[in-house]
Amino acid sequence: MTPNESAAFDKCMLGAGYTYKYGSSHTICTSQPSLNLPECRPDAPVPRPDITRRLNSGYCERKRSYAFCKKTAILPAVCETMDFNNPPPECLP
Repeated sequence: MTPNESAAFDKCMLGAGYTYKYGSSHTICTSQPSLNLPECRPDAPVPRPDITRRLNSGYCERKRSYAFCKKTAILPAVCETMDFNNPPPECLP
């Protein structure tokens, strides 16, 4: 990622309510202000996560679809123990 893409990623994650283990002082905007990145300006829009992209990701498809899991899992036997009626919260709309 470019530094500006990294800054956009940080803003997106923080804007969506995620927190960093060691605090937001470790974002590129606060740790390297001399870069003067466009994404670090106060008036820069905060990117929003793409819910459709997340829900259609391979990870969520594997958690919701037995057939997809069997076809794409590294260890297909794991699919036998998964509850496809109760996918993890990150794979729910």
